[in-house]
Amino acid sequence: MSYLARVRGIYATAITKLLLDHGFGITQASDKILKRFSLEPRYDPPHVTVKDNDEKTGLVIIGQEDAVKKVLEVLSGEIDDLIVEWYEPQIHSTYLGVVLEAHDDKYVIDLGNNLRGVLHSRVRYNVGDEVLVSVRRPAPPGEYAELTDNITISGRYLRLIRGGIITFSRFIKDDRKKEELLSIALSFNIEGWGVRWRSSAAYASSEELCKELSELLELGNRLIKEKPSGGPKLVREGERVVEVLLPKTAKLKLDEARSRVVPTVTGHHILKNLGEPYTTLVDFCEELLAMGVSKEQIEKAMSVVISDKGPHVGSTVAIKHVQIYGRVIELGRGKIIERTDEYLAIRREIYGTGIYDGLGVPKERGDYCITHVYPDKWYLVHHYFSRNGELKGVYVNINTPPEVSPSEITYIDLEVDVVTTPNTEPRVIDEEKLHHYHSIGAIPQKLLLKIEQVIQEAKKVAQEHVEMFSKK
Repeated sequence: MSYLARVRGIYATAITKLLLDHGFGITQASDKILKRFSLEPRYDPPHVTVKDNDEKTGLVIIGQEDAVKKVLEVLSGEIDDLIVEWYEPQIHSTYLGVVLEAHDDKYVIDLGNNLRGVLHSRVRYNVGDEVLVSVRRPAPPGEYAELTDNITISGRYLRLIRGGIITFSRFIKDDRKKEELLSIALSFNIEGWGVRWRSSAAYASSEELCKELSELLELGNRLIKEKPSGGPKLVREGERVVEVLLPKTAKLKLDEARSRVVPTVTGHHILKNLGEPYTTLVDFCEELLAMGVSKEQIEKAMSVVISDKGPHVGSTVAIKHVQIYGRVIELGRGKIIERTDEYLAIRREIYGTGIYDGLGVPKERGDYCITHVYPDKWYLVHHYFSRNGELKGVYVNINTPPEVSPSEITYIDLEVDVVTTPNTEPRVIDEEKLHHYHSIGAIPQKLLLKIEQVIQEAKKVAQEHVEMFSKK
């Protein structure tokens, strides 16, 4: 089957190139993409959409199960270092669930196949009751999805939402089209239902829209009237949601894919993520490339400009720690005290007391940390000192190669770390977390093997650094 993909965001050219090379069709493309690939416009609803995630640290892939898996197959075949976050169950899928626990207006619902969700409802349910629910927000494996008993029935152009109102995708901008869609919805007996017009509705004919609305209303009303039994079970599929985190190495691979379409400097996607003035710098340099100026000369000049913008010794930067299936955590701000061709050294003051995680040594007032950040290494090294300058311990954080900007250091944490103190041998901690993420598909086999090699290197680095800093 030939799948249709809709591709949006700063990675659009590279992703479009990879998908076209593997037999995908492209629909609802931007004018820029149509021109770059000499494509004829088409406006069919996509089987799958690929777009930036909110933090611009990667991609969101959403659509039919088989189409999403095919996109992942293409990307993982081209890029070794992808981190894949699967969410369960499919968003907007509908289940006949069974109430497992009841706590006032909060219910734990069994969806079958080891899937569970949490429902907040004013309707009173008892343990053992069967209830029709839809998935409002899927969750990482092992966690509870967010459910609603205002069931959702999804189609290509619209979603029916029980108890909802008529709304429009923010991508439907034409007022006349909105008037048409509103008129179509009101021409049907939609009592008890809301209609959410999806972005693809902007391109569909009235006949197509009326046909789908009629079919979904018939299905939805039948579900309400003839409530199924025999739960827990899936009643109607929704759409698979997967988030793909792109480490620095993956973005460089996407640079290569983009360069096969248009002139592209190395670091294009990393620099574009930083915003201005880097966006303008990249655009200018790529215009020079298009004019035939040597790529080597351009990138040499670029590196001078980028280096001049910092970070510099004395400047303050934040260290941003991106978690798998988690938040972006700021470890704190620190001052750069040394900058070499190999690493940056950042000093952070430690506040509060307690015990340092992993190291197991006391955290005391006046302590400080010096972190060595290696832009091309799969780790960074934290050195913890007392107020008197005595080394307390070395913590080697294993992560993707960090991206360095004038104001922040960003990387994806890979969960496993190596720690040591002046009186102990280096040891690996949290290795079970690494293997958990591998077991649920977040860390693919190739990346796992890479991390295992890094662990061995990190143990040597930890020993070298504890010896080096203990002598100071």
